[in-house]
Amino acid sequence: MVNIHQPIRQSIAKLLFKTFRVGRVFLISVKMSSIPDETTVEKLSSMLVDTSLPLKLRFRILFTLKNLDRQQQSEKTSAVVEAISRAFDDTSALLKHECAYCLGQMGNTYAIAKLIEILNDSNEDSMVRHEAGLR
Repeated sequence: MVNIHQPIRQSIAKLLFKTFRVGRVFLISVKMSSIPDETTVEKLSSMLVDTSLPLKLRFRILFTLKNLDRQQQSEKTSAVVEAISRAFDDTSALLKHECAYCLGQMGNTYAIAKLIEILNDSNEDSMVRHEAGLR
């Protein structure tokens, strides 16, 4: 059986990650020398909201976006916040919970408005609202 996600994983790995193989387990870390640009953030954002991708891969993409934002210590922008915010339209409460967590952990002031919006949305899952309120 052909894994249709393999080319996607390989292109992400070449773009942003160092991959280490330990036995049958792959350990992946973000290349700290990577400088995020709009194209990279947009590609990752579109993959984050792609429901055909496994949730595990989407979580990895989410935390990569969070780490890219943290690398921009001197110039925080709204690009990564907007990229992560797109995932709040997903049906997975677990993914949205992690998105709220990442927005809070980034320390990016652009995320405050989105977190308040989520917290005030009475139609949102309580687990997601709780995480938005903690930050």
